[in-house]
Amino acid sequence: ITGSYISSGQRLLTIIDYQECEISVPLLIEETEWIDFKNEPMAKIFIDEEKNFWVEGTVVNKNRVLETNTQSVLVFVNFTNNMDVESIYPGNYVDLLIQGHVLKEVALIPRNAVIDRKNIHIMKDDKLDLHSVEIITYQGDNAVIRKTIDDETLLVTTILQKPLLGMALTINNPQNNLVNSNGN
Repeated sequence: ITGSYISSGQRLLTIIDYQECEISVPLLIEETEWIDFKNEPMAKIFIDEEKNFWVEGTVVNKNRVLETNTQSVLVFVNFTNNMDVESIYPGNYVDLLIQGHVLKEVALIPRNAVIDRKNIHIMKDDKLDLHSVEIITYQGDNAVIRKTIDDETLLVTTILQKPLLGMALTINNPQNNLVNSNGN
């Protein structure tokens, strides 16, 4: 605008490259611990609601500032929009999947099977028993535990109202190994 004054450091314009893109993703601190930032892990940016189509990118950086309102930090993902997909233009939301550390010797169990953050109920000799586990993390309705039980061990997934160690158990559905207490 003719005759306008600007201050030093004042932003005059923003140039956006729709081909070379970077998105910022807020993640909880616990979630960032599962990402190896030194190796720039792969990320899939899904460009449709059904998650059938995606663009691949890489995680390039993590902000060192904690967002106090959300207790999260920003992680930055770079990718190239070669297909000129409009759903990933600035201001739109996308789903993405970031490659994390590979976990070995772990098991995924229902979260509600964990008791007091350190134990699970198992069926041993047709009776209720307690087994100590190490919780690695939670993922939605599941818990990831260090695999310290045999594959043949039966996990009690039924919520028991008044569990007593040693009480008799039966398998309610042998095909799915669902365990119930007798009489309850």
